[in-house]
Amino acid sequence: MDTQARKMLPPSVVAICNRREFRYYPYKPSTKQLALLMSPTRETFYGGAAGPGKTSALLMRALLYTDLPGYNAAIFRETYPQLSGANGIIQRSQEWLANKGPQWNGSERVWTFPSGAKLLFGHVQHDKDVYNYQGHEWAFLGVDELTAWTEWKFKYLLSRVRRNLTDPFPLGVAATANPGGVGHGWTKARYIEPETRERGITVIRGVMSDNPGLDTDEYRKTLSSLPRVLREQLENGNWDVTGDGAIWKREWLHIVEKLADPRSSRIRFWDMAATADDGCYTVGVLMAREQSTGRFVTENVVRGRWAPGERDQVILQTARLDGPGVVVGWEEEPGSAGKTVTVYMTRMLAGFRLYAHRPTGPKPVRWGPHASQAEGGTVAVVAGRWTGEYLDELCSATLEETPPVDQCDATAGAFLWLAMNQMPEFRASSPLEAPGVPDFAEGMMMNSPY
Repeated sequence: MDTQARKMLPPSVVAICNRREFRYYPYKPSTKQLALLMSPTRETFYGGAAGPGKTSALLMRALLYTDLPGYNAAIFRETYPQLSGANGIIQRSQEWLANKGPQWNGSERVWTFPSGAKLLFGHVQHDKDVYNYQGHEWAFLGVDELTAWTEWKFKYLLSRVRRNLTDPFPLGVAATANPGGVGHGWTKARYIEPETRERGITVIRGVMSDNPGLDTDEYRKTLSSLPRVLREQLENGNWDVTGDGAIWKREWLHIVEKLADPRSSRIRFWDMAATADDGCYTVGVLMAREQSTGRFVTENVVRGRWAPGERDQVILQTARLDGPGVVVGWEEEPGSAGKTVTVYMTRMLAGFRLYAHRPTGPKPVRWGPHASQAEGGTVAVVAGRWTGEYLDELCSATLEETPPVDQCDATAGAFLWLAMNQMPEFRASSPLEAPGVPDFAEGMMMNSPY
């Protein structure tokens, strides 16, 4: 490379061209991975479909300058299990680096290289967790699956990216993401939308075909069982399909870090599937109504496919974890079978405040009151690992009631109890014994007599 060409290229590109070696990489980088390594800007976003090799690209970029003294890099996920799980980035780093010179410290999750350079793996599940990294300094910051994050977490960690004037390596930030999740909106605004995207950032669009080692046909079969919106996001990297349907809009559902008012009324409402293999989920939505703000806040969702006995144990254990201050509610099916379940639940949940609700009318009509509150700005959702799927389902709901809608049903049930919670408590064997409860509610709240 001649001197004039060197002056025209960014330092990162010059470094790669000079070295012509990637000592720790187990294979030659793909075209898109190489584009991230040679990015001419300080910040790079590699986003889109699932499977193109985005996570490996982050690890490659973090390793790029580990032969230089003073170099420190960090790669983040939201939680530790995401870092350390099967084929997670920590396991991948161990496969790449074992017996090649770097030393691994498992307790600190840090690789130390012969040059003294370090690579840290970190996680920030909650906004406050960013302060665990106060005082840290990295020349490279990588964030995997950025759409699982709030904007605050990312912007705080950006403040840790710095170097000394004499350091011979460039600063770099790289983030990867699929569409969807709690951070979909701000991530799309920062990197994707032409009107709002930040200047001076390289954006690389990832598609499955970027990864020559991926069995794309089999992976597409795996994705085919997902709901339409999630499948479109993961298979095609579609940022414009957010599941905004006829009931809820994503922009109405404000994401918060935690419940603001500990004096809130709270209920965990269950929509129960009959079996483990009927295609439906058992869902328990924990919702609060903040006394100081009047907001309805979804705090947590428990969701799974369980056989009846296992399902009942999950409900009981969840009630114990939530505590006696949280009402336990459920949807009572029509007929004698529903009443039998209510008697059984009442005995099983002795000591808890209970609410059995027998809904009537079309599902979209029952969902409407919560959606109306959301449109009016009085609904919030706490950020968590479950939040992305919860938002996707609510925002995919249509007038045709296309499954899955279990989280929609549980949300509507929890909201109904909270909306009526200013009424005096009552004990009733029939919902119509409750004065002031409208016919459409047909709800029953009781203190367990057992």
